[in-house]
Amino acid sequence: MKKVFIILAAAVALASCDDQMKEARQFAEEFSTAVTSGDSTTLNRIYPDASKADSLALNYVADSLQLEPNATGDTLQIRFSPDVSVTAVKDGEGKYSVIGSHGLFAYPPERLEYAKSTGQFVDSLDDISNAERMADKGFDDFLAQKLKSQLNGALKIVSKKEGDSAEGEGGMMAPMSLTVTVENTSEMTIPGNAYRVIITTTDWDANYLDDVTTTHPLAGKDINPGERQSFKYKHPYVGARFSSRVQMLNTGGNMVSGYTPKGNEYSEYLSSKQ
Repeated sequence: MKKVFIILAAAVALASCDDQMKEARQFAEEFSTAVTSGDSTTLNRIYPDASKADSLALNYVADSLQLEPNATGDTLQIRFSPDVSVTAVKDGEGKYSVIGSHGLFAYPPERLEYAKSTGQFVDSLDDISNAERMADKGFDDFLAQKLKSQLNGALKIVSKKEGDSAEGEGGMMAPMSLTVTVENTSEMTIPGNAYRVIITTTDWDANYLDDVTTTHPLAGKDINPGERQSFKYKHPYVGARFSSRVQMLNTGGNMVSGYTPKGNEYSEYLSSKQ
Protein backbone atom coordinates (compact mmCIF):
# COMPACT_ATOMS: atom_id res chain seq x y z
CA MET A 1 0.00 0.00 0.00
CA LYS A 2 2.84 2.39 0.79
CA LYS A 3 4.22 1.94 -2.73
CA VAL A 4 0.84 2.74 -4.21
CA PHE A 5 0.56 5.91 -2.14
CA ILE A 6 4.07 6.98 -3.13
CA ILE A 7 3.34 6.44 -6.81
CA LEU A 8 0.06 8.35 -6.55
CA ALA A 9 1.76 11.23 -4.73
CA ALA A 10 4.46 11.40 -7.38
CA ALA A 11 1.85 11.40 -10.14
CA VAL A 12 -0.08 14.23 -8.46
CA ALA A 13 3.14 16.25 -8.05
CA LEU A 14 4.04 15.78 -11.72
CA ALA A 15 0.54 16.77 -12.81
CA SER A 16 0.68 19.84 -10.58
CA CYS A 17 4.07 20.77 -11.98
CA ASP A 18 2.78 20.38 -15.55
CA ASP A 19 -0.22 22.59 -14.76
CA GLN A 20 2.06 25.16 -13.17
CA MET A 21 4.37 25.29 -16.20
CA LYS A 22 1.41 25.45 -18.58
CA GLU A 23 -0.03 28.34 -16.59
CA ALA A 24 3.34 30.09 -16.55
CA ARG A 25 3.81 29.67 -20.29
CA GLN A 26 0.34 31.07 -20.98
CA PHE A 27 1.15 34.13 -18.90
CA ALA A 28 4.50 34.59 -20.67
CA GLU A 29 2.73 34.47 -24.03
CA GLU A 30 0.04 36.91 -22.84
CA PHE A 31 2.71 39.31 -21.62
CA SER A 32 4.84 39.10 -24.77
CA THR A 33 1.78 39.64 -26.96
CA ALA A 34 0.82 42.74 -24.96
CA VAL A 35 4.35 44.15 -25.34
CA THR A 36 4.76 43.47 -29.05
CA SER A 37 1.26 44.69 -29.93
CA GLY A 38 1.42 47.76 -27.69
CA ASP A 39 -1.63 46.64 -25.70
CA SER A 40 -1.48 49.31 -22.97
CA THR A 41 -4.64 48.08 -21.27
CA THR A 42 -3.20 44.63 -20.63
CA LEU A 43 0.21 46.05 -19.70
CA ASN A 44 -1.32 48.44 -17.17
CA ARG A 45 -3.05 45.48 -15.57
CA ILE A 46 -0.15 43.04 -15.40
CA TYR A 47 2.85 45.43 -15.29
CA PRO A 48 1.82 48.96 -14.17
CA ASP A 49 5.45 50.15 -13.89
CA ALA A 50 5.89 49.63 -17.63
CA SER A 51 4.41 53.12 -17.98
CA LYS A 52 7.77 54.48 -16.74
CA ALA A 53 9.48 53.29 -19.92
CA ASP A 54 10.08 55.41 -23.02
CA SER A 55 9.21 52.28 -24.95
CA LEU A 56 9.39 48.50 -24.61
CA ALA A 57 11.36 46.10 -26.81
CA LEU A 58 10.85 42.34 -26.79
CA ASN A 59 11.74 39.77 -29.43
CA TYR A 60 9.72 36.73 -28.36
CA VAL A 61 10.87 33.33 -29.63
CA ALA A 62 8.96 30.45 -28.03
CA ASP A 63 11.85 27.98 -28.32
CA SER A 64 14.21 30.26 -26.39
CA LEU A 65 11.75 30.96 -23.56
CA GLN A 66 12.93 29.83 -20.11
CA LEU A 67 10.49 29.58 -17.19
CA GLU A 68 11.89 29.35 -13.66
CA PRO A 69 9.14 29.13 -11.00
CA ASN A 70 10.11 28.92 -7.34
CA ALA A 71 9.30 25.90 -5.22
CA THR A 72 5.84 27.13 -4.21
CA GLY A 73 4.98 28.42 -7.66
CA ASP A 74 4.03 31.92 -6.49
CA THR A 75 7.07 33.63 -8.05
CA LEU A 76 8.10 33.17 -11.66
CA GLN A 77 11.24 34.21 -13.49
CA ILE A 78 10.69 34.46 -17.27
CA ARG A 79 13.76 34.70 -19.50
CA PHE A 80 12.83 35.71 -23.03
CA SER A 81 16.50 35.95 -24.04
CA PRO A 82 19.91 36.26 -22.32
CA ASP A 83 19.32 40.05 -22.13
CA VAL A 84 15.60 40.25 -21.30
CA SER A 85 13.85 38.82 -18.26
CA VAL A 86 10.87 39.61 -16.05
CA THR A 87 9.85 38.60 -12.54
CA ALA A 88 6.18 37.82 -11.91
CA VAL A 89 4.23 36.91 -8.76
CA LYS A 90 0.91 35.13 -8.33
CA ASP A 91 -1.82 36.68 -6.21
CA GLY A 92 -4.40 34.95 -4.01
CA GLU A 93 -6.64 34.39 -7.03
CA GLY A 94 -3.89 32.62 -8.93
CA LYS A 95 -3.23 35.48 -11.37
CA TYR A 96 0.29 36.58 -12.30
CA SER A 97 1.54 40.15 -12.48
CA VAL A 98 5.01 41.48 -13.26
CA ILE A 99 6.88 43.22 -10.45
CA GLY A 100 10.19 43.80 -12.22
CA SER A 101 12.14 43.39 -15.42
CA HIS A 102 15.60 43.68 -16.91
CA GLY A 103 16.42 44.67 -20.48
CA LEU A 104 12.79 45.25 -21.45
CA PHE A 105 12.74 49.07 -21.33
CA ALA A 106 14.14 50.63 -24.51
CA TYR A 107 15.68 54.04 -25.28
CA PRO A 108 16.99 55.79 -28.41
CA PRO A 109 20.50 54.37 -29.09
CA GLU A 110 22.34 57.70 -28.83
CA ARG A 111 20.61 58.63 -25.58
CA LEU A 112 21.30 55.21 -24.07
CA GLU A 113 24.95 55.27 -25.10
CA TYR A 114 25.46 58.70 -23.55
CA ALA A 115 23.62 57.72 -20.34
CA LYS A 116 25.86 54.68 -19.97
CA SER A 117 28.97 56.78 -20.54
CA THR A 118 28.03 59.12 -17.64
CA GLY A 119 26.96 56.32 -15.29
CA GLN A 120 23.33 57.40 -15.39
CA PHE A 121 22.28 54.07 -16.90
CA VAL A 122 23.81 50.97 -15.29
CA ASP A 123 23.36 47.57 -16.97
CA SER A 124 23.24 45.67 -13.67
CA LEU A 125 20.23 47.66 -12.39
CA ASP A 126 16.65 46.60 -13.09
CA ASP A 127 14.51 48.47 -15.61
CA ILE A 128 12.52 50.46 -13.06
CA SER A 129 15.65 51.74 -11.30
CA ASN A 130 17.22 52.76 -14.60
CA ALA A 131 13.99 54.40 -15.76
CA GLU A 132 13.94 56.57 -12.64
CA ARG A 133 17.57 57.59 -13.25
CA MET A 134 16.92 58.32 -16.94
CA ALA A 135 13.93 60.51 -16.04
CA ASP A 136 15.94 62.56 -13.54
CA LYS A 137 16.09 65.98 -15.23
CA GLY A 138 18.08 67.36 -12.33
CA PHE A 139 21.12 65.53 -13.68
CA ASP A 140 20.94 67.44 -16.98
CA ASP A 141 20.92 70.75 -15.10
CA PHE A 142 23.76 69.61 -12.81
CA LEU A 143 25.96 68.59 -15.74
CA ALA A 144 25.24 71.75 -17.71
CA GLN A 145 26.12 73.96 -14.73
CA LYS A 146 29.25 71.93 -14.03
CA LEU A 147 30.45 72.35 -17.59
CA LYS A 148 29.56 76.02 -17.60
CA SER A 149 31.73 76.61 -14.52
CA GLN A 150 34.57 74.64 -16.10
CA LEU A 151 34.31 76.54 -19.37
CA ASN A 152 34.29 79.99 -17.83
CA GLY A 153 37.59 81.37 -19.02
CA ALA A 154 38.13 78.57 -21.55
CA LEU A 155 37.39 80.96 -24.41
CA LYS A 156 40.22 83.45 -24.64
CA ILE A 157 40.36 86.62 -26.73
CA VAL A 158 43.77 86.24 -28.37
CA SER A 159 43.73 89.26 -30.70
CA LYS A 160 41.88 92.50 -31.40
CA LYS A 161 42.19 94.45 -34.64
CA GLU A 162 40.65 97.81 -35.37
CA GLY A 163 39.80 98.66 -38.98
CA ASP A 164 37.56 100.42 -41.51
CA SER A 165 39.10 103.75 -40.57
CA ALA A 166 37.35 106.96 -41.62
CA GLU A 167 37.96 110.67 -41.21
CA GLY A 168 36.69 112.07 -37.95
CA GLU A 169 36.79 115.45 -36.27
CA GLY A 170 39.78 117.59 -37.14
CA GLY A 171 40.48 115.42 -40.17
CA MET A 172 41.98 112.61 -38.10
CA MET A 173 41.49 109.03 -39.22
CA ALA A 174 39.77 106.82 -36.65
CA PRO A 175 38.65 103.15 -36.67
CA MET A 176 35.00 102.21 -37.12
CA SER A 177 35.26 98.45 -36.58
CA LEU A 178 36.77 95.90 -34.25
CA THR A 179 37.62 92.29 -35.17
CA VAL A 180 38.04 89.98 -32.17
CA THR A 181 39.61 86.52 -32.43
CA VAL A 182 38.58 83.96 -29.81
CA GLU A 183 40.42 80.70 -29.06
CA ASN A 184 38.99 77.58 -27.39
CA THR A 185 41.56 76.48 -24.81
CA SER A 186 39.43 73.62 -23.45
CA GLU A 187 39.37 69.94 -24.48
CA MET A 188 35.78 69.97 -25.71
CA THR A 189 33.84 71.50 -28.56
CA ILE A 190 31.89 74.54 -27.39
CA PRO A 191 28.65 75.16 -29.33
CA GLY A 192 27.90 78.63 -30.59
CA ASN A 193 24.76 78.93 -28.47
CA ALA A 194 26.84 78.47 -25.30
CA TYR A 195 28.46 81.90 -25.51
CA ARG A 196 28.54 85.27 -27.22
CA VAL A 197 31.10 88.00 -27.79
CA ILE A 198 30.21 91.37 -26.30
CA ILE A 199 31.61 94.45 -28.05
CA THR A 200 31.33 97.64 -26.05
CA THR A 201 31.57 101.08 -27.66
CA THR A 202 32.03 104.41 -25.92
CA ASP A 203 31.04 107.56 -27.86
CA TRP A 204 31.13 111.23 -26.91
CA ASP A 205 27.61 112.65 -26.79
CA ALA A 206 27.70 116.35 -27.67
CA ASN A 207 24.18 116.89 -26.38
CA TYR A 208 24.89 115.54 -22.92
CA LEU A 209 28.57 116.49 -22.96
CA ASP A 210 29.40 113.04 -21.67
CA ASP A 211 30.46 109.57 -22.82
CA VAL A 212 27.74 107.12 -23.83
CA THR A 213 28.52 103.39 -23.55
CA THR A 214 26.63 100.79 -25.60
CA THR A 215 26.99 96.99 -25.76
CA HIS A 216 26.69 94.99 -28.96
CA PRO A 217 26.33 91.18 -28.52
CA LEU A 218 27.62 88.98 -31.35
CA ALA A 219 26.30 85.41 -31.60
CA GLY A 220 28.82 82.69 -30.86
CA LYS A 221 30.10 80.12 -33.37
CA ASP A 222 30.80 76.43 -32.83
CA ILE A 223 34.45 76.21 -31.87
CA ASN A 224 36.53 73.02 -31.55
CA PRO A 225 39.37 72.48 -29.04
CA GLY A 226 42.34 74.64 -30.01
CA GLU A 227 40.35 76.34 -32.79
CA ARG A 228 39.99 80.09 -33.30
CA GLN A 229 36.96 82.04 -34.52
CA SER A 230 36.80 85.72 -35.51
CA PHE A 231 34.00 88.17 -34.78
CA LYS A 232 33.66 91.59 -36.38
CA TYR A 233 31.58 94.56 -35.30
CA LYS A 234 31.31 97.73 -37.42
CA HIS A 235 30.20 100.92 -35.68
CA PRO A 236 28.08 103.52 -37.55
CA TYR A 237 30.09 106.46 -36.21
CA VAL A 238 33.71 107.52 -36.30
CA GLY A 239 35.68 108.01 -33.10
CA ALA A 240 34.23 105.35 -30.78
CA ARG A 241 36.45 103.52 -28.32
CA PHE A 242 36.13 99.73 -28.40
CA SER A 243 36.40 97.00 -25.77
CA SER A 244 35.39 93.32 -25.83
CA ARG A 245 34.74 90.23 -23.70
CA VAL A 246 33.33 86.70 -23.94
CA GLN A 247 30.09 85.94 -22.09
CA MET A 248 29.08 82.32 -21.34
CA LEU A 249 25.34 81.60 -21.57
CA ASN A 250 23.10 79.21 -19.66
CA THR A 251 22.08 76.89 -22.50
CA GLY A 252 21.01 73.81 -20.51
CA GLY A 253 21.61 70.46 -22.22
CA ASN A 254 23.10 72.12 -25.33
CA MET A 255 26.22 72.82 -23.31
CA VAL A 256 27.16 69.12 -23.23
CA SER A 257 27.01 68.42 -26.96
CA GLY A 258 30.79 68.37 -27.32
CA TYR A 259 31.60 66.92 -23.90
CA THR A 260 33.34 63.53 -23.52
CA PRO A 261 32.10 61.88 -20.28
CA LYS A 262 34.49 60.33 -17.80
CA GLY A 263 31.98 57.83 -16.39
CA ASN A 264 31.47 59.19 -12.87
CA GLU A 265 29.25 62.18 -13.63
CA TYR A 266 26.03 60.66 -12.28
CA SER A 267 27.76 59.53 -9.08
CA GLU A 268 29.01 63.09 -8.58
CA TYR A 269 25.47 64.34 -9.11
CA LEU A 270 24.05 61.95 -6.48
CA SER A 271 26.78 62.99 -4.03
CA SER A 272 25.94 66.66 -4.58
CA LYS A 273 22.37 66.01 -3.41
CA GLN A 274 23.38 64.55 -0.03
